[in-house]
Amino acid sequence: MEEKIIEFTFRPKTEPKKIMPTLVALIIVSAFLVVLSVTAPLYRGLISLAAVIGITISLYLFIRYSAGDYVYAVGFDGEGQAVFTVVRTVGKRASTMCCLHLTNFRYIKKMTREELRQYKADKDIKKYNFCPNFSPDTVWLIRSEDRSDKNEILVEITDEVMNRLLEYSRIAKETEPLE
Repeated sequence: MEEKIIEFTFRPKTEPKKIMPTLVALIIVSAFLVVLSVTAPLYRGLISLAAVIGITISLYLFIRYSAGDYVYAVGFDGEGQAVFTVVRTVGKRASTMCCLHLTNFRYIKKMTREELRQYKADKDIKKYNFCPNFSPDTVWLIRSEDRSDKNEILVEITDEVMNRLLEYSRIAKETEPLE
């Protein structure tokens, strides 16, 4: 039986409840700082700046973790090579965040939150986080190398989907045409 790569998509489950306490705390602190800036004339500028920074951070976190939706997909590019793609949708706008050839996967590891905190990558590797949840319990680290370009991405995929992705990566490497 011939092994072949079948296109599929996976939508990770989001947990907006994890980010809500952080957002509420930031908004409360920012609101307190706005009120304080009115009553404290001596440091009004610094307090207002801190309030604006707090509001900006909370807005970024809301858009990043609550308003966005990620889709991971395996498909084929224009040349017929198998690729792993991450698409992020915010409202009606969909953006392709990354597109990696399956033949370029070099290192894949499942990591817990604690392992991820202690992990130090090389300085010449570009790092990207495509996890839809704030502080996930487990993530998959995928390192991709294409000539001089080295990337590491973090994704939240189930073990079954990752096993399928690993199998497709193996098939793509075996069927890769020689240059």
